[in-house]
Formats: sequence, structure tokens, C-alpha cells
Amino acid sequence: MEQEEPMASRNRPRTLRELVNLLEDPEFVKASWAFYKHQYLEVTLGVGRSATEAFISEWGIGPPHPDLLKPPSHWRRFYATVNVRWGLIPVYPWTTKKEIESRTRGIHRVIGKLHEDFMEDRRVLIAKWLTEQVSSVTGQPPSLSEIALVVWGRKEGLTRPSKSRGIGKMSFEQERALMRRYKSEGKTNSEAERLIYQRARGTETPAAAMVRMKLRRLKKEQTVLQNHQIDPQGVDRLAYAVTMLLRELHPLAPSQKPEKVYERAVALGKLLTEL
Repeated sequence: MEQEEPMASRNRPRTLRELVNLLEDPEFVKASWAFYKHQYLEVTLGVGRSATEAFISEWGIGPPHPDLLKPPSHWRRFYATVNVRWGLIPVYPWTTKKEIESRTRGIHRVIGKLHEDFMEDRRVLIAKWLTEQVSSVTGQPPSLSEIALVVWGRKEGLTRPSKSRGIGKMSFEQERALMRRYKSEGKTNSEAERLIYQRARGTETPAAAMVRMKLRRLKKEQTVLQNHQIDPQGVDRLAYAVTMLLRELHPLAPSQKPEKVYERAVALGKLLTEL
């Protein structure tokens, strides 16, 4: 029987690999989902308190994105439901297979990516999580090159090319054009050469550039999802109506008013007759 890791050792400094391995730790996963349950009660229902400080105090890091966790199926569905990242298809005696398939595709479009993108999504989410962790030793987050090595297993492009290699990739005409440009800006020969070397080598490693591009794309996608959380009308209409009703039925719902439940139930019934 495995012994539980003492709290004192849980929040010790960890390597990037150890941080990623935490995602397979049942206790860490359990604690992360407990955090999101508290967050749901606070943000969605207006009760409870933030558990962020308690989580960081115990584990020494912030909780990962829910999509990175391997929770029991009911917790996975819980998170998807409260954020309206699900859909519902009414099937009547006259509903055709083609209609079901069409609605399924439409739901997939609004709730997120399809399954074949899951592993790459997971890597990008891990990378984002790691960039948010500040080392207790250096006081800085890990470099994007380090993240590329640990998360994507990159073996090349982890350092910037040497001067000779960078210049070797630049044509003679490009080099001459840059020299003329910098000279016209009043730069000395040595200053112009230094700028040309910097341009040839790049400002970051190829691996870091790859991670930065993926993180930028993720930010755009999460902005869309966040808008859905603020205004769930942007997602599947039927799932939204059911979710709103379930929120009012929750024992800790702030209103606790039967007329509010009735209002949500009427809205759901009306929507079902329109589909």
C-alpha cells in the first residue's frame, strides 16, 4: 500500500518532468477537481470561497486546466455541463439518421475540438500550465525551449543557430540589402553587421517559436470558450436551456425561488417545441 506524500514534500521545487508527471498522480487529480468544484460554487452560484491559495500552499503549484485531468467520468461531465460544453439531440419517431448526424456535427463545432485533436490540445494546455509556474529557485517560469523538450520531446531547435550557420542561410543579396538599409539609417559598419547577425540567428530558438505560436492560438480559442461561459447562448441552445434549469435546481443556487425554476422549465419546453 502506497504511503501518502507528506504535505511538506508536495510543495517542494519540482522539475518540469515532475510537474507533468503530477497529472498522473491520483491525489493531485483529486485535489485539482476539488479546486474546480469550489471555483464553480463561487463563480457560478455565488457561494463559497477561492481555494487557489490553499491549493498552491499544499502542492506548491497552481491547478492544471480541467482538460488535463483524468477524472472519474462524472467529474468530467460535471465540468463540461456547467460550462455548456455539451449538446443534446431530441429524437422523435420521425427523426432521421441524417438529421441526427447533422446535429451531431453542429454540436461538435460549437463545444470544442473533435477527438483527433485531443493529444495536441493536451500538449498545448500542459505548456500553458507550465508557463504559469514560477520556479522557487530562479523566480522565473521555465523557458519555452525547456517546455518544447519536455512536452513535445523536441531534440532539435533548442538553441539559436550560430552566427556562421545563421548567415549561411541568408543569401548574399539579402545580406547586402540589409547592410544598405542599416547604413542608410546611420549605423556604422560594426553596428550594421551586429544587426544582420541578430536577424540571421533570430530572437528565439525555433523550438521556443513553435511553443509561442501554439500558445497564441490557444489564447484565441480560450477567448471564444470564455465568451461562451459568460453568455452560454453562444453554444448549443438546447444544452444551454437544460444547464440553466439544472443550475436553478442546485441545492446551493443563490435564488432558491420556485418561480425561477418554473421560468427555466417553460423556456426549455418552448425550445423543444421549436426544434
